[in-house]
Amino acid sequence: MKLIWVALLPLAIAGMLAATSGVGLWGVGVFIVCLSGFVLMGFLVSGASGNSHLLRTGTPADALITGMGATGWQVNGRHVVVFGLRVTPASGMPYDVPEHRQQVPPILLGGVLPGMTVQVRTDPADPLKLCIDWSVLPVHGEAPYGHPVKP
Repeated sequence: MKLIWVALLPLAIAGMLAATSGVGLWGVGVFIVCLSGFVLMGFLVSGASGNSHLLRTGTPADALITGMGATGWQVNGRHVVVFGLRVTPASGMPYDVPEHRQQVPPILLGGVLPGMTVQVRTDPADPLKLCIDWSVLPVHGEAPYGHPVKP
């Protein structure tokens, strides 16, 4: 549903702008491209920035960082990183999340590496939707809640 708004909002605003002002077709086109870019970036980064609701209500689990890479994005001075994760829920089989984008606090940026275990909060309805809980520090070896790391 959000994706529909990402596509329709710039078009609706551009149509209103064209109808009410003397801006030519070229100006409306530039406006659509710029606004679409901002709306799309906000849509994409909203998942990367972490979800406060998910942090409060999600199911806790441990996740082994299997890989990570730079996205080249920064939001409010925080780098957005793409993680590969192997999530181990308290009850159930481990599963892989190949690409999870999220902001990393600047103080932790150099200390978060593949092979470390982080605490995550998962959506009970969709376990692939998750958020790393940076209030629990990443660790080597044992996971934060005593679950052994399973490489």
